[in-house]
Amino acid sequence: YLHPGLLLAQNADDPFLGEPTSLHPSVPPQGRGLYLSLEEFSGLRSDLARYYLRALEAAAASESEPWYVINDDQDAITLEHVLPKNPPQGTWTKFSDEDAERYLKRLGNLCLLQKTPNSNMDNDDFDKKKLVLGKSPLRFTNEIAKFSDWSPQAVEARQKAMADWAVRAWPI
Repeated sequence: YLHPGLLLAQNADDPFLGEPTSLHPSVPPQGRGLYLSLEEFSGLRSDLARYYLRALEAAAASESEPWYVINDDQDAITLEHVLPKNPPQGTWTKFSDEDAERYLKRLGNLCLLQKTPNSNMDNDDFDKKKLVLGKSPLRFTNEIAKFSDWSPQAVEARQKAMADWAVRAWPI
């Protein structure tokens, strides 16, 4: 599920992929700068990435008084790089070496995951990672499994959707 604030050109195989056709009018003018800066933001420190992801999960839950708060203990809930830091040679072929460096620390390539599943996945290929990520109760982690493959375009599409949620997580 993507928030209707980001209208995407529909793709029969991947409803999350496609170029945004417009920013929904529900994004207030004062939030557009935040949206545009997060849309392509890269190079996140892991502590900030974890904070952003927890805040986006809370915003997506739309609960003013949530029953559950995502654990912020980095020994329990870790930061998963979908495109791994050290992909084995010949894997992750959708990314050139330059793309891999460019997209590694993009918010769209990151998600929260329990420590054990994250350690077990290590540098697995996307098809194996999808099986684990799809079981997560966290919305932004779980939705990664809905992509048919992981590519620079997938990272960008996911990050644009997250930028739309950021306007709701941090209303200006």
